[in-house]
Amino acid sequence: IDKALRHRTNNKQRNVLQHLDLSGNSAIGDVGLSILAPSLSSLSTLDLSSCGITDDGVSSLTNLPTDTLNLSLNNLGNDGVRHLTRLLLSQSSPAAPRRLDLSGNKRVGDDGASALAAVLSSANQQQQP
Repeated sequence: IDKALRHRTNNKQRNVLQHLDLSGNSAIGDVGLSILAPSLSSLSTLDLSSCGITDDGVSSLTNLPTDTLNLSLNNLGNDGVRHLTRLLLSQSSPAAPRRLDLSGNKRVGDDGASALAAVLSSANQQQQP
């Protein structure tokens, strides 16, 4: 029985979607992201570039992918970036994404940059012995 359970568990893990690329689907927007958000927790890579997402859409995220999150070329501003940084700080280091792309979000200003700087500073402090 133990051997059968291990085999079944291993098969379930292999069938879990790990990478999702929805880039360029501008119709997804905030509403689409809020519908998808509860199902995104198992992903290691999520590409939502050019999907028409704003700060409101990003606020529906409760978990971040473990490897890469691409939110480039959307319409994020300081509030959206602050929400992302709170998620980054709340997730343990191994579970937080190693790559985050926010390029092309022209509404991100000084406040968003300060929030990101705080996350980077915190990450650097955790890595030091």
